[in-house]
Amino acid sequence: MAASGIFSLIIKSKAAAFAAYMPFIEDGGLFVPTDRHFPLGSEIFLIIQLGEDTSDSKSIAVAGKVVWITPQRPQGYRKPGIGVQFSRSDKLARITLEKFIGSDFDASSQRTHTL
Repeated sequence: MAASGIFSLIIKSKAAAFAAYMPFIEDGGLFVPTDRHFPLGSEIFLIIQLGEDTSDSKSIAVAGKVVWITPQRPQGYRKPGIGVQFSRSDKLARITLEKFIGSDFDASSQRTHTL
């Protein structure tokens, strides 16, 4: 049986959202920094708060599974963590994240946590 976990994330800026978002994963996904070990396929539940001001922020709750692992002390000084693929039935997380990042965000000089 795969491990499971619950994570609460606060993503304050478009740059932080862009760095964590994994659009190349089918149905979308998000990198979650953690030192905890989860095998591939583990079920994860995320509560994501988008925005700096808590009175104006949006919260998203989404279920998913681990499809990416960045181990401790990875090459390139990347943060250790997991990539969580959003549940196919929950399109709201992907839509909300993409809307938060926006099409006007200049990603040309931004690094991501995964690629």
